Amino acid sequence: MVADSTPNGTHPPVVVDSSSDDKPAETGCFGRKKKEKDTGPTSREPKDLKITQQTLPASKPVLRPVWVITVFLVIAVVFIPIGAMCLYFGDLAKEVSYRYDEVCLEQHGLAGNSTEENFQNEAALTCTVDIVIEDDMDGPVFVYYEIKGMYQNFRRYVRSHMDQQLAQDGNWEGSVDVETQSQSCVPLPYNPENDTQILNPCGLVAWSKFNDSYTMYVNRTNPNMTDGPLFISATGIAFEADIKYRFADIPATNIYRNNANGSEDLTNIKQFGLNNLRPEDRGGGNITGTFKEDERFINWMRLAHMPKFRKLWGRINDQDLKKGDVLTVSIINQYNTYQFSGHKTLVLSTTTWLGGNSMFLGGAYVAVGGLSFVFAIVYFIITKVYPRKIGDISLLNRKQYAP
Repeated sequence: MVADSTPNGTHPPVVVDSSSDDKPAETGCFGRKKKEKDTGPTSREPKDLKITQQTLPASKPVLRPVWVITVFLVIAVVFIPIGAMCLYFGDLAKEVSYRYDEVCLEQHGLAGNSTEENFQNEAALTCTVDIVIEDDMDGPVFVYYEIKGMYQNFRRYVRSHMDQQLAQDGNWEGSVDVETQSQSCVPLPYNPENDTQILNPCGLVAWSKFNDSYTMYVNRTNPNMTDGPLFISATGIAFEADIKYRFADIPATNIYRNNANGSEDLTNIKQFGLNNLRPEDRGGGNITGTFKEDERFINWMRLAHMPKFRKLWGRINDQDLKKGDVLTVSIINQYNTYQFSGHKTLVLSTTTWLGGNSMFLGGAYVAVGGLSFVFAIVYFIITKVYPRKIGDISLLNRKQYAP
């Protein structure tokens, strides 16, 4: 801005340069001065690139009817043959089962009486059943026991064992604490006869171990084959990882036995629901050899997640069972399922590369493949009966988008 005085003392008009830097600053909200755009190296503004501005070319496929039908057909073509194969091999594994808990009581005329009285009757602990083989079963034949109505996934039951003790890992003795009940062995951490002796194994899981036993004799229908007893092996029935890592090579110690005077006082055992006239056959007393050697005990300690479960008890390795053969099974019926209305079943089964006798996996594959094929046909019919142009804007509800 420039101003010069004239001779007569008047001043000429003031000329303002619009390019001057003295123009008023722009203001934003609340009269604050706006910050100038920062384009320097420290700016947080994304660079004007396609990748930073998310303007890269993108593929946006439209699922036309032909693609939808093709996908359904591919699923059907893949799943149905897989399901058929699973059904075929699942049926190759043969199985026979026999529920014996009620039969053992009926043989002694005890059915319908008090379950407590039944189980305290020594004669009721033994029974004999005959099982007819309905299909050829080539060895090895696996022997399972099946229990229904027992919830091994109950929280307090699951907690009532100690993995460190079973594996002899570290100073596990210092982990037992009955007063705070912070350790898994509660309510059976100590010997009921001597509360200074830690049960090994401790806890309800080990002390509720399944302890029924079976001996089998086969009566052949083929005259070229001889009758005789079947040897049921207790080895090769547990996971190798369990044997190697989870269980130590030590015997059970401090297990509950008879009192000093020789009488069988069941008071301490009954308060935990372990009703058995022979407590030495329960829990640690029923372990054969060391933890690592008793694979039936190892299988029992692998808890089931459903109230109906099977566990492998043994395997018949060297003999085949033929259709029509009759198995005479002598059972020591010691495990008390009567107090919780449970069922006990003896199961014999063969296996294939797919596992035991089961139609579930194959049925699931066939069902999914079949439904996909049906969807493909239905969708094809709909597209032919009610055809429509892709991207037809006339189908839009214009009222919905009216201002």
